[in-house]
Amino acid sequence: MHLGNNKLAKQDFAASLRSEPERDHAYFNRGGKHLRKGAQLPPFIDYHNYLVRQKPKSAQAHLNRGRLYGQYDRHDKAISDINRAIELDPKRPLAFYDRGNSYAGKGQHDKAIEDYNEAIRLLPEYTHADVSRGFCYETLGKMAIALTNYKKAYSLGMRDSVLRAKLKNLASCQIDEL
Repeated sequence: MHLGNNKLAKQDFAASLRSEPERDHAYFNRGGKHLRKGAQLPPFIDYHNYLVRQKPKSAQAHLNRGRLYGQYDRHDKAISDINRAIELDPKRPLAFYDRGNSYAGKGQHDKAIEDYNEAIRLLPEYTHADVSRGFCYETLGKMAIALTNYKKAYSLGMRDSVLRAKLKNLASCQIDEL
């Protein structure tokens, strides 16, 4: 693979697709190359549409396309695809996390929290889900619960600069709920 050279990398991924067209991950990566080159959603999503058509019972195919829709703020389409991925494989923490992100993107923080809860139930050390759940609680004005989520992520080893800023900010505030 030719890292750092988008043209050669794209050729490598195209060759991979020709030799192993059943590999979901190659489509996701090839789409990522287009994204890094600034392509708009329609050509970028074509790879994922093709894969979903070819493998309609692939939870990974639906999840990949749903994640991409979510990244482009097309949350209804993202939720639809991720719902299908969850129907096909209900044990994927990433599916619940990504659907939670789309619900949060739509301002449906209670639904997002439910999905983050499920992601954490499936994978208790899922620090990104803890932080995202904390963001939702913070948005809902539940600062003590948000702080608890941030502290859990930190205790599990997450050292993200945004997390550190959230911890510092909330820890210095007077939290009068409960």
